[in-house]
Amino acid sequence: MTLRAICAHASPAYTESIIDCIAKVPSVADFAARQNADPGAQRRSTRVERGRAPEREAEPARPHFEPTPIARLSTSIGNTAMRSLLHRQTTSTALKAAHTGAHNAPSDEAGSTGELEVIQRQEAGESTGADTTAATGDAAGSSTTTSSDLVSPRNRQLAAEQFELGNQAYLNGDFSTAARAFTRIIEQSGADPQTVSEMWFNVAQCQYRLGRHAAALNAYQQIGSDALSERRSVITERMAACRQRLGVATNASGEVVPLTGEESADRFERGSAAYSAGDYETALRLFTQILEGSTLTPHDRAAMLHNAGMCNYRMRRFAAAIPLFEQALAEPALNNTEAAQRYLTESRNEIGIATNDSGGALTFLQQERRERFDRASAAYGSGDYSTALRIFTQMIEQDEFDSESQAQIRWNMAMCNYRMNRYATALYLFLQIQNESSIRGDELRSHVADCRAHLNIATDANGDLIPLSIDESASLFEQGNTAYTNGDYIAAARHFTRIYDAGGLDATSRAQMAFNIGQCQYRLGRYAAAIPYYQEALTDSAIARAPVAQERLDDCRRRINATPAPARNATGVED
Repeated sequence: MTLRAICAHASPAYTESIIDCIAKVPSVADFAARQNADPGAQRRSTRVERGRAPEREAEPARPHFEPTPIARLSTSIGNTAMRSLLHRQTTSTALKAAHTGAHNAPSDEAGSTGELEVIQRQEAGESTGADTTAATGDAAGSSTTTSSDLVSPRNRQLAAEQFELGNQAYLNGDFSTAARAFTRIIEQSGADPQTVSEMWFNVAQCQYRLGRHAAALNAYQQIGSDALSERRSVITERMAACRQRLGVATNASGEVVPLTGEESADRFERGSAAYSAGDYETALRLFTQILEGSTLTPHDRAAMLHNAGMCNYRMRRFAAAIPLFEQALAEPALNNTEAAQRYLTESRNEIGIATNDSGGALTFLQQERRERFDRASAAYGSGDYSTALRIFTQMIEQDEFDSESQAQIRWNMAMCNYRMNRYATALYLFLQIQNESSIRGDELRSHVADCRAHLNIATDANGDLIPLSIDESASLFEQGNTAYTNGDYIAAARHFTRIYDAGGLDATSRAQMAFNIGQCQYRLGRYAAAIPYYQEALTDSAIARAPVAQERLDDCRRRINATPAPARNATGVED
């Protein structure tokens, strides 16, 4: 069955009154002429598959050489690798659901978050640890490495946004914010080694500007030995300046003069005393002298890295503490890994890095997913289904998911519509899920049947659709057209949905009907609900209103990323 055939049975007055923003169909005469020209046209039915910021310290006295500018996208060091981070084509790993099992069935009362599909992977075994000590009150340590997924386009986009934030902060003289931003890129972007080295250089520049020479020295040391060859002389010069400021003795060639055993022990005792007295700056300087000038056993090196990390932690210099804890945790000889892991996790959280249950850093994309899902889940649990729907729609529009994860998000979108009594859109989404996935089984079939009952869509005793006759379809189309012309978009969407759901339409007619339903949703200000209809309309190249569908689709996407759509007809059966 085609939409043209339906309209051939509708009265000419209704056919000619189809307003401009609904997909137009030919007049009865035009339809008859086309039928005569193509008598062998076949009918077919298709279903679319579908913490606080570190304290700002006074600017230190400048060394005799002028500090080198930070790497920027438009100039100098960050350019090549950051662009590759943004634009190279890589395989992205879609997030799979981690939680399966029984879920609460929806009731007639307010919705609960048990109805929602959980899409954020959680890792078991969160590490905790007491504030244990090693000679100084809380200076011993432990280890971990960060976890990251393959870099997706969205993750690269988020990394680029973080880079712009850091670059602008640096230009404005806010070096603490800049250091945090560049540290987040190192921790969360999954970037290639070249880009990571560039970000370490930027972190080092920020720390140097802040007069935090121990942190700057450590950051310079993280730069790959084969990276930034054009900056190697600057890096070497800066490291020498940091060592001089920290009291690390060097010879005429710039090599560190080794400490004797007695000198190392003396510095440790003085550093421990300074730490216990709350003089963390002095303690950090002395522990750094030991790290630079002593030949340490693996155990002692791990403990000293942890102690340096604790000094930064106590001064709330969390970006500087992170690499020290990571280096300590990378040493197998570290005694108390739980404490170091806890401080590392807390340091990450303090600069805005979300972590999994094991304390590992999430990628930018994983963090965005978690934050969005948490906001949507909270909105859903409080009954703010419109906000929840907008956020879930943003997720499926802006992110990359495998088919199963897409089905789970669509379930959440469908449940938002279902809870708002928007049965036409809920049915549309439930049917998409039914075609693509096996999730929710009986519960899904129950919701489909319930939506059809609310929409007066006839089914037999087995719940199967009873096909509409062409006269019934024509009558529904007339009613939908009249309702749309009169501004009753809810009724129009209901009538068009009954035609769409009954089946029997060819692919182009289904696309046209999807466009008409999308227009109804758009007129109601339900921009999130309109998006999937416009997307289906655009799957058929034969649809005449494709430019309008694309324009409206783009507008809907802009609107859901700005402010929530206004609530309309919040109570009662809507569509």
